[in-house]
Amino acid sequence: MALGAAPLALALAGDPAAPRAAVSAKEKCVARAERGTLVARLEADGHRPRAERRWPIRITARTRTGRPVQAVVRYQYFVDGELVACRSRFAFYGRFQDDIVWPRSAVGISLTFRAVVTSAGSRRNLDYRVRVRR
Repeated sequence: MALGAAPLALALAGDPAAPRAAVSAKEKCVARAERGTLVARLEADGHRPRAERRWPIRITARTRTGRPVQAVVRYQYFVDGELVACRSRFAFYGRFQDDIVWPRSAVGISLTFRAVVTSAGSRRNLDYRVRVRR
């Protein structure tokens, strides 16, 4: 495990009921997975979120023909390819949005945020590389 990953894992395992608020999008970056019947998409406001501020994400789940589907999303956090934390489980239909608040202990660490979307037996891992800044 990378130096600083242990405090990061503890901080990321925090309160899953963090407050949510709408934030205007500065930059839309997208991660996609499109195999089988589930098409999942993750949008976030850039790869350099600020510590202790809301970082809005949006996730969609649909069929190949564009119909929204019932899905579940779970968050995973990786440092140097090693899983350091799992957080949250949310059920949604078609669209979901959340605000991630990165801890100060994550500043300067290159990590991967993964949204694991499952629906009707299909699973998509939506990986999104980030480096938290002050």
